[in-house]
Amino acid sequence: MVQPVIQIFNNHSSDLGNTFDISSITYEQIIVFILGSILGIVTCVENIIVFLTILSTPSLFKPISVPIIGLSISDFTFGSVSTPLFTVYTALGYFPFSKLVCYIWVLVDFSMWTSSMLTVTFVTVDRWLCLTFTQYRRSFLSMTFAVATIWSYAISVYLTAVLKWDPDEGTCLYEPPAYIFFASAFGTYGPPIMLFVFSLGIIRIVRQHSKRQKLRTNQASAACK
Repeated sequence: MVQPVIQIFNNHSSDLGNTFDISSITYEQIIVFILGSILGIVTCVENIIVFLTILSTPSLFKPISVPIIGLSISDFTFGSVSTPLFTVYTALGYFPFSKLVCYIWVLVDFSMWTSSMLTVTFVTVDRWLCLTFTQYRRSFLSMTFAVATIWSYAISVYLTAVLKWDPDEGTCLYEPPAYIFFASAFGTYGPPIMLFVFSLGIIRIVRQHSKRQKLRTNQASAACK
C-alpha cells in the first residue's frame, strides 16, 4: 500500500518534475503569484498575532482558548504550505516539484482544512453546551484532548488515502469519486450544517434569556410603583 511513497525517497531524479522557464512568464501568472503571496502572508501573519496575543495575555489564556490556538496553528500551516504550492500550481498550470512535495501538499491541504472546519464546529458546539447545561464545565485537559482528537482524525484519514495514491508526473490533483464524497460530506458540507444548526440553538437560547431578563425588569419596575 505504501510502495508509491517509498519509491519517492529512492528516486532522486524526479525532484524537479518539470523545468520552469522564467522568460516565458505572463502577466496573468505574475498577478496570480502576487495575489497568492499576499493571501499566504496575510493568513500567516494574522494567525501568528492570534497565537502570540493569547499566550501573552493571561486574561485570554483560558480553556476555551485551546481550540482557538489549535485553529490558528491549522490556518498558519495551511497558509504557509498549501497556499504557496497552490499558487504555483495555478499559475504554471502544472506541478513543478517532486511527488514527495505533492504528497505533503495534499496531506496538509485537506487535513488542515478539515481540522479548521471541525475546530470551528467544536467551538460552536461547546458554546451551545455551555449555554444549555449548567453543569457543563471546561478544562484545559478536555479542550486539549478535543483538539488532539480533531487533528488525529483529520491527519490519519487523509494520510491513509495519500499513501495509496501515485500522482502522475507534473500533476498533483487528488480527487477520486469516493474521496470527493467523503471530503464533501465530512470536510466541507458537514461542519457548516452543524454550525448552522447549533448557531440557531445558541440564538434561541440567548433570545429566551433576554426575554426572561426583560420580564424580570418589568416586574421589578411594576413593584416599585
